[in-house]
Amino acid sequence: MDLIEYKNRDTLFEGLADLIQQTLANFLEQAPTISIAVPGGTTPAPLFERLSRSDLDWSRVYVCLTDERCVPADHERSNFRLIKQHLGKNNAVNARFVKYHRGGSNPADCLKEGIKALSAAIPLDIALIGMGTDGHVASMFPNAEGLVKAFAPDAELLIEQSPPNMPENRITLPAHLLNSARMKHLLITGEEKKQTLLSAQMVSKFEMPVNAILAQTKVHWSA
Repeated sequence: MDLIEYKNRDTLFEGLADLIQQTLANFLEQAPTISIAVPGGTTPAPLFERLSRSDLDWSRVYVCLTDERCVPADHERSNFRLIKQHLGKNNAVNARFVKYHRGGSNPADCLKEGIKALSAAIPLDIALIGMGTDGHVASMFPNAEGLVKAFAPDAELLIEQSPPNMPENRITLPAHLLNSARMKHLLITGEEKKQTLLSAQMVSKFEMPVNAILAQTKVHWSA
């Protein structure tokens, strides 16, 4: 793990946006299409706004989610809807956004449709990952029943998860797929998440799943 600290959040979002843009541009010189996995949540929204203005051939870039709630893509709790709102505009409007499911909230359908859609974006070039204050990443939550499958080295491209005290099931990229990306970035803000990150290194990945993806990861933090 390489922890990079920024003086404020604007500097963090600007610096990370520039870094990802440069990396995508370099990778586009090496392959006809490339892919980036991104998190949901509100923290990365300013980063996506900046990335959307990047001068790239976005039509050759697959944008997929690190995880998704089993809700329709236009639902207010859909990560896909959030990503399209903040990244799917300006220069990035023509990016190849990977939608994991089309219809209802049946977890089996989400999983089947998601794996089929995601297969076009594999292998991952960049994994941009978020983390909760409990140490969860993607939809891998502490001590959840589905973690054994999510941590398995031969796991499917997407794994169903049933986080406790959540209103819907989720599907998530497994740890091995996130770790297979050519570049990994973990984006966190606030002192509480920094302390969570430091604590995670002292416990098992089942207690704090972020520990499963820290190896060779650049962590970008600001208070």
